[in-house]
Amino acid sequence: MVDLLIRRDTQKFHQFFVDVKKGVPQEEALQKAYGLSFSDLAQEYGRSIGIPNLQP
Repeated sequence: MVDLLIRRDTQKFHQFFVDVKKGVPQEEALQKAYGLSFSDLAQEYGRSIGIPNLQP
């Protein structure tokens, strides 16, 4: 999933990573950086590996 996020946008990944290191909850940091929930990320990752309905 990290590779997916980095390929999507390296600047947004940097923001996500820094926020998590600062103690921001992971899903909040993901939402802030990419506008995605864990469920959205799981679905996008699933599509990229051929499992379109992947759930977290």
